[in-house]
Amino acid sequence: MSFVAFSAFVQGSWYMDDQTATPITPHQTPTPTPPPAAAIVLAGSRTEREIELAAELNQEKETRRHREIRLAELEDENHRLKSASAPAPARKSDPWTFMETATED
Repeated sequence: MSFVAFSAFVQGSWYMDDQTATPITPHQTPTPTPPPAAAIVLAGSRTEREIELAAELNQEKETRRHREIRLAELEDENHRLKSASAPAPARKSDPWTFMETATED
């Protein structure tokens, strides 16, 4: 091990830059460039497919909303019809009462 490499090891830098033969410290590490997809995401441009999907999603939400409203209306009407006061059943006459009125004549 050369003296430069040894001193770099002792100082905490474990590898050497091949072109300059100077130790690379952790603060000198090159920052990686972001991938191209990250630039597109940061720019915020939407593709045609994303616009189509957003339109389909909005249409599906509206369809579901109208379906839920219609279902609620039908349930309300069903409840209203079932709970409407039914006419009181006709009073059955007692057979003995009929006999009494018939014999009184």
